[in-house]
Amino acid sequence: MLTVYTPNEVAGLLDFDLGIVTEMAETGRLSGFEVDGEWRITHEALVVDLRRMQASRARSKPLPPASLGGEPWSAAPSPDAEAPSPHEAHQLEESFQLNIEIENNTSFSGDFHLRLLAEGDNDKWKNFEGTACDLRDATVTIQGHLSPGEVIPLFNGILHGNVGDRLFVTVPQQDGIDVPIEKVYVLHADTGIKLLLTQSGIFKKRNALQFQRL
Repeated sequence: MLTVYTPNEVAGLLDFDLGIVTEMAETGRLSGFEVDGEWRITHEALVVDLRRMQASRARSKPLPPASLGGEPWSAAPSPDAEAPSPHEAHQLEESFQLNIEIENNTSFSGDFHLRLLAEGDNDKWKNFEGTACDLRDATVTIQGHLSPGEVIPLFNGILHGNVGDRLFVTVPQQDGIDVPIEKVYVLHADTGIKLLLTQSGIFKKRNALQFQRL
């Protein structure tokens, strides 16, 4: 029989805040699906995601253990696993420069926002600046105002993390953005991102967002 959890049930199992679980589902860190606007996560998908996060977080503190109807899930590394040498650990940790700008090729005029979320407990925003940035629980929310035909810088920051960790750039549905979109980048070098707001569809009445490289 397939076991399906609600975000509230997952939050209870993992001892997480409900808002964090919902955010993880919305950004793809938890593999879920929506039923009438409500997120659902299967037992099997949750176990797979926890093991994936365990592997990425083994270099730092583990996730809280959670019992999922069997053996308690533990993020403790295998006793046979070899710890990286100081030289190898140094090579894994780097600082990545991230720049984001947006070009508005539509007639839309109004506010715009997106979120940045880096995977891994070692990831830390060292410093950043933008139109309006807010850092909460390692998630940076960026807000700005778009005018027709305008090209504006949204974000310029430095992220200290581990090579191979992932950066989630999420643009939720909002005025001017008809379809939410997310792009995942693997941390390995400095990254420049251009967001292009264009009009799509047969009658060019739908605003669509495209990710490009700067």
